[in-house]
Amino acid sequence: MLRTYFDDSPLYARHKDMEELIDILVSAEADFGEGIARMKLKLSPKGACICTNFKTAQVVAKALQSFGVTVKPEVASRDVGVAFSGGAKRCNQLFEKAPRRARTVKRSLQFKGCNKLFSGSGYCATTWGRQIGGIDGPDVLKLERHAAQVTGIRAGGRCRFIANCVVYGPNKHPFARIIADVMKLWFKTLEQIIVMGDKFYNDLQEAWVHVRDTFFPCRRCQA
Repeated sequence: MLRTYFDDSPLYARHKDMEELIDILVSAEADFGEGIARMKLKLSPKGACICTNFKTAQVVAKALQSFGVTVKPEVASRDVGVAFSGGAKRCNQLFEKAPRRARTVKRSLQFKGCNKLFSGSGYCATTWGRQIGGIDGPDVLKLERHAAQVTGIRAGGRCRFIANCVVYGPNKHPFARIIADVMKLWFKTLEQIIVMGDKFYNDLQEAWVHVRDTFFPCRRCQA
């Protein structure tokens, strides 16, 4: 049997008036749901509604239920891997799902080789999977704790730092790996800048002007 999946189908809207914004979002999503039904497809239950005001997202989600469309009001989500918070302050949270983390920890206690699940998947999902969000001290601490939980060493008497160094190696400790990845990416970007020369800065300036004029068309932002 051949099945087709469509992933990440976002709908965006913005308006100064909250009631108008709600009407636009509900109408657009309801039409989208009807189109999905005509194609004999199903909407994923993981759909989310994100607005600058969380209460607005709750109103939209409740209104969509009458059209048979189920979405969850969220403070932030990821659109094509990039953190999105509906125009509110930049989202700075780790997005790895708790059930997925719990499964990884459980399997690591049963099979020693399961620590590779963190190195290959868990680490990437919580770092490279959030391109526009920074990683601060508490985020690094969460990452180190998760890495220690997946080592297979039980929590009783376990030292987080030593456990991570012994299992992953000093150079693969989560914090050391973050530093190494940032340095590698910086020099790769620097090489690209040197090769492109002035064209890089001209393209960057042109892109910024386009974004500024599109999203911030007020006089204050023209300076």
